[in-house]
Amino acid sequence: MRCLTGLLILILASCAGEGIAPPPGSSPCDGWGEPQQVGRVAAPALYEVSGIVASRAHPGVVWAHNDSDAGPVLWALDESGAVLATLELAGADAYDWEASSLGPGPAGDDYLYVADTGDNALSRPDVLLYRVPEPSEVAGTMQAAAEAVRVAYPDGPHNVEALFVDPVTGDAYLIAKVLLGPAPVYRVAATAWEPGEATAERVGTLDTGLMPATAADLSSDGRVLAVRTYTAVLLYSRPALAPLGSLLGGPPCRAPAPPEAQGEAITWDGGGYLTIGEGS
Repeated sequence: MRCLTGLLILILASCAGEGIAPPPGSSPCDGWGEPQQVGRVAAPALYEVSGIVASRAHPGVVWAHNDSDAGPVLWALDESGAVLATLELAGADAYDWEASSLGPGPAGDDYLYVADTGDNALSRPDVLLYRVPEPSEVAGTMQAAAEAVRVAYPDGPHNVEALFVDPVTGDAYLIAKVLLGPAPVYRVAATAWEPGEATAERVGTLDTGLMPATAADLSSDGRVLAVRTYTAVLLYSRPALAPLGSLLGGPPCRAPAPPEAQGEAITWDGGGYLTIGEGS
């Protein structure tokens, strides 16, 4: 399904945001401003954006990718939607790319992670995660060799459109797309990249209400998880020093969400979060 426009929407907060934990006793949904349109995706080829990642190394740069039936390419955009560069993941396929994230690589530097985990027919015996180092420069047509890990679920196929990476451990978390009920969450340990295959560990469930999770991103301090559904932005928080699993199972609060026809992507971006809907 496609909506009519591909808009970059920025939501800013006065007292909550990336790397800023809510004060004790308050909600991470307190203090947000209204959504502001900051750009429109200019590239006609980006007609079905299903994942975006805001760079930390290159402020103002957003990496985006298409959904199914597209090449293994990440597009670097500025926040107006203009194309700055493209990055081809050499050795990767793009069967159904559904999500992306930023996380630590083997040496602790930033890597771009992509989840080829779409499975509407629930027929894939395994799925793929890819990662590449984020380029030190963003210009022109670039290429990087992709690492891959083949992932199976312990309880059979799932359709997954939401991925986030633990900024400390590098473990990847996948949230299944489930209507009308708690969604199982799976962990792929950072150590799985060396053998290149793994069975994901089911680590909990996430209650997203009536709508399924279509995207997710964890703040750089690991304290607030943002989950996009078709109609909402949900924030889950954990107390200081609590394990990451404490994000799962608890009730979320609702943060401002733009009226996108099909919200498919979200990323923390400085003092706020950036969203985009599918569409030309």
